[in-house]
Amino acid sequence: METEFFVNFTEDDRIKQKIALLSQSLITLRHFRRNHILLLNRIICDDCIDSARSNKSAKSELLFSKWYKINANKIFNLRK
Repeated sequence: METEFFVNFTEDDRIKQKIALLSQSLITLRHFRRNHILLLNRIICDDCIDSARSNKSAKSELLFSKWYKINANKIFNLRK
């Protein structure tokens, strides 16, 4: 149990670093919470994506959609 907690803490730090990189690039996910990361699927939850889209123009939304589909797995690649 203690080992699992340590591993989760380490992954959580890595998630925070990757979220910082994401927010510096194309978008800022204002409603991001730690629980929005699905560690097994390595994606952001739909509510978080919808929140980000609602704060952008139609053109930015289209760019975000394309960018997210291409890069989501690269950014949230937690286990290699």
